Amino acid sequence: MFDWLHDAVEAFVDSPWLLLVVFAVLVGGAFLPGLPGATTLLAAIAAVADDPARVAAVAGSALAGAIIGDAVGHRIGRRWGTRVLAARWLRRTRRPVLRARNAMRAHPMVVLVGGRFLPAGRLAGVLAAGISLVPLARMLRITVPVAIGWTGWMTFLGVLGGRLAGEHALAGPAAAWIISSIITTVVVCGTAVIARRRHLVARSAGSGSGVGIAAGRS
Repeated sequence: MFDWLHDAVEAFVDSPWLLLVVFAVLVGGAFLPGLPGATTLLAAIAAVADDPARVAAVAGSALAGAIIGDAVGHRIGRRWGTRVLAARWLRRTRRPVLRARNAMRAHPMVVLVGGRFLPAGRLAGVLAAGISLVPLARMLRITVPVAIGWTGWMTFLGVLGGRLAGEHALAGPAAAWIISSIITTVVVCGTAVIARRRHLVARSAGSGSGVGIAAGRS
């Protein structure tokens, strides 16, 4: 019933358009909200998982798009600053960008590294770096190695999903996306639990020291 869809997907995967789409989505993901960079890369890698040369080509396109997109997003944030946030197309990401800008002053590496692996985090981090006037060279010293690691990780998950799904052109991307979603959820939830516990420990320690000081004064 869906043979036409299967054939269309295979024809697209075998064409140069696949590399162009991956590159364009990864570039735009740094400053255009809603572009599914991770999903696009996972699907593309899973679709060509049986061809190492194609896997390398897709990964290379994604990495180039990620680095160029970061530079463009930084330029947009630096040149137009907070005026960009007033645009309608950035309305939903305004608060994350402002939070990232505030955190950027004290923890630029945390914002840029963590943002790469969170939904819309890359856009918020890159624009915030530009708005905060973080030098482009300094930002790229952080984002380029992270982009390499992120691309390698997405490539691994995409190949794994493609191999698990077999030869079906649509099942591979779906399997890769499911694996990635599960791992991301586990990591994010685990990080949130650890951060919450550390906050509670620090809070209780602060309360204890305050009680001790009060007792000493009495």
